[in-house]
Amino acid sequence: EGISPSEYDAFTAQLAETDEVLYLGDNTGEIVCDRILIEELVRRGKRVIFVARGAPTINDATLSDAVYVGLDRAATLITNGSDAPGTRLSDCSQEFLEAFGSAKLIISKGQGNFEGLSEVPGPIFFLFKVKCPVIAEEAGAQIGRIVLREQRAEKVSE
Repeated sequence: EGISPSEYDAFTAQLAETDEVLYLGDNTGEIVCDRILIEELVRRGKRVIFVARGAPTINDATLSDAVYVGLDRAATLITNGSDAPGTRLSDCSQEFLEAFGSAKLIISKGQGNFEGLSEVPGPIFFLFKVKCPVIAEEAGAQIGRIVLREQRAEKVSE
């Protein structure tokens, strides 16, 4: 079972409305594939900011990993300033928080980022593989399924 057509349609509609994407990376091994998607976004006229982990954490991508695979040639690179698995806003740098707060579209990769941001309002699309029963229930998907899920909460106005 693949990504829900309705979620994909929502993603492409929101993507068409923005010229900038904040892309929260996940695993080091996946960032080569992330680069392919990011290069396609750039080809479509989008400016992409790729966010890596602030320090080595489990198998999450760091800034040096992103540079190693050439992401710096397609996107602006920043870190979230944190060594926590997933993204916990309370642990993140001011630079990241400013980028996150002003983002018109966020692609958030990985179950850890979903766990940390699923209650945060904003224009977020989570892209991850469901790995456990708790997340399967929350995401409304079976274990092993790839999910593209829109965060439907409204962004807090500043």
